[in-house]
Amino acid sequence: MKFAIFSIILYIDTFIIAFIMSLCEGMQPALSYNYAKRDKARLKSLIFYIFATAFLLCFGVVIAIMLWSESLITLFAEKTNQDFIVFSAFALSLYALNYCITWFNVCVSSFLTAFNKASYSLLLSLMQGFFAPLCSLFVLTYLFGLNGIWCAAFVGDLLCVALSFALLKRAFILVNPYFA
Repeated sequence: MKFAIFSIILYIDTFIIAFIMSLCEGMQPALSYNYAKRDKARLKSLIFYIFATAFLLCFGVVIAIMLWSESLITLFAEKTNQDFIVFSAFALSLYALNYCITWFNVCVSSFLTAFNKASYSLLLSLMQGFFAPLCSLFVLTYLFGLNGIWCAAFVGDLLCVALSFALLKRAFILVNPYFA
């Protein structure tokens, strides 16, 4: 049952993350051009609009999941198993907190790629996709049991926020010490 719940959550997660990634990666040529041109005003404007769009999208997703989590679960599960649907909806609601911050890390990783800082982007992606969630999964399941699984992605992304800020600031400083 737990694997089925997590599979459903990951199906939904894949769709949402893919949408954020396509938003950010679609803007990479414009970001790269303005970064190389050192057009600080245009670059800050693009980053602001990408951040704002990703934030609003994820905020809307969190609200939608909180309001319609059971309906989303029934897209993937039989409507007759009400206990499964209720527990899955609870797990999805906990997991949805991840979208409050994951948008930032996904955007920064994409920005770093656009700024020709592939090693920074790789480091952030590995931290966000593997090391931070794995560490938080071990700690949270030890402390909170099954509920720790649903919160591991949130805590993992929360750990990556500081790294995202540091890498983004470093990418700006390397181009222009007065940029940041």
